[in-house]
Amino acid sequence: MAAPLDIYLNITDGKLMRFYGGGNNADYQEFKFPTVSDYDSFTVRVCAVRRTSGGIRPVFAQISGSSLTIAAGARGSAPVVLTTSFTQDGDFLSGTVNFATAGFQALVAANTQAYIVFKLDDREVASQPLTAVKALVTSGATLPTPAEDFYNKTEQDQRYVKRDGGNGETIILRSTSGTWGRELGVDDNGNPVDRIIQL
Repeated sequence: MAAPLDIYLNITDGKLMRFYGGGNNADYQEFKFPTVSDYDSFTVRVCAVRRTSGGIRPVFAQISGSSLTIAAGARGSAPVVLTTSFTQDGDFLSGTVNFATAGFQALVAANTQAYIVFKLDDREVASQPLTAVKALVTSGATLPTPAEDFYNKTEQDQRYVKRDGGNGETIILRSTSGTWGRELGVDDNGNPVDRIIQL
C-alpha cells in the first residue's frame, strides 16, 4: 500500500494544505487530492489547523478534540463514499478512504463530477473537485485472454532459421525427423560451406 497522505485541514481558509520543514521554518502549499480510480482506497492522516496570523508567512495552530468526516460524491447528492472512523496518530487523525463502492463506481461510469468533502464536527470545512477515472483492471478480476496475433516458440522455430555459435557462425536447416541437417556457412579461407550433417 502507498504511503499515507498527510493533509492539513486549514479551517480558517477552507483549504487542504501540505507542510514542509518544521518549527518556525515550516513552509506550506495547497494540497490537491490525487486522481482516484473507482477501485482505489487511500490511507489519510488529517491534522486540523487554524491560521492565527497572516502576512508573508502565516502561523497555524493545531485544533484537537473534533470529530472528522470525509465524504465523496456528486455535489448536492448523498455521499457515495463516507469515512467517519479515524484513530489518533500523534497530531493526526488516521483512517482509510475507500472509493471502491458501487455508488462511486456508478458516478465514474456516468462521468459525473465528484467532490471530496472534509467536515469537522459535521460542519463542512473544505471541499475539492476530484479527478476520478475508471480502473483499467478491477481488483480481483481475471485478465482478458490475449488475441493470438503472435508466434509462440515452436512456430518461430518452424519459420525462422536458427543461428549457431559466434565467429564462424553457420546456419543449420534440420530434416523433418531432426536426424539430419544441412549446414551453410563460410570457412576461414572464404570458401562456402554447404554440407549434410548428422545431428
